[in-house]
Amino acid sequence: EGMGDALKRTGMTAPAALGLMVFTLLYVPCAATVAAIRREASTKWMWFQIIYSTVLAWILAFIVYQVGMAIMG
Repeated sequence: EGMGDALKRTGMTAPAALGLMVFTLLYVPCAATVAAIRREASTKWMWFQIIYSTVLAWILAFIVYQVGMAIMG
């Protein structure tokens, strides 16, 4: 069974799967990293990092999805 078959079974398109992969690679890191940022910088910078990385991940995943859908036609 190939990737295409797995995507068809779940109802997910290839651009959606790629966008999901981009998002999960870029969003908030593990809790230990967040705790280290809080300890070494401050709570303000911890929240900035959480919000910044989540927003950046969403924007890039959105772009990947939109470009993928445009290419697929």
